[in-house]
Amino acid sequence: MLVRGSSTREVIVVRVKYGLIWISGASRPGEPDELVEMEYAVEEDANYRALARVVFVQPESYALRRVAPWERVQRRADVRVRAQGIPLELAIPPELSDKASLTLVDLSAGGLSAAGGAPLALGDTVQCQFELPGVGRFQLQGNVVRLAKGSRRPVVAIQFEGLDYDQRADLMRWVFQEQLRRHRVVEE
Repeated sequence: MLVRGSSTREVIVVRVKYGLIWISGASRPGEPDELVEMEYAVEEDANYRALARVVFVQPESYALRRVAPWERVQRRADVRVRAQGIPLELAIPPELSDKASLTLVDLSAGGLSAAGGAPLALGDTVQCQFELPGVGRFQLQGNVVRLAKGSRRPVVAIQFEGLDYDQRADLMRWVFQEQLRRHRVVEE
């Protein structure tokens, strides 16, 4: 977990009891009653932040009390939506002549993640081909930025490279329209 007061420190939480978060270590974020920001990462999810107050200071530890709810931090520059079920064709290096068929998991104007097996390595440059309902077919270049084991199939994350204005705008429009569509479905 990170604690930000007058400076930022990575800390070790030794226990959480009676609403207090006990931190070990001689360096402390501030004096009693001072507000600090806590942040922690949940693997395969996101970062979360909350405000806390320093309530107790000892020579080798201190205690914080959260004073605001945990908030999810958007780490990406672009909003993403689930895009499950949309087929994705990847042209795989070195000659981009080998093809792999995967299925989109999510999509944003900055990249995508897809499920399915493909012989890829971090940093590989790939050609992505997919079709979005109501928008049309895309053929985009990207770099493999993450490889992970999914619950049933491997997952690859690809960051798009060299998008032109129209491609980026079409992706952003589709993501926005998909969010609106899903919001309307939930309200009905």
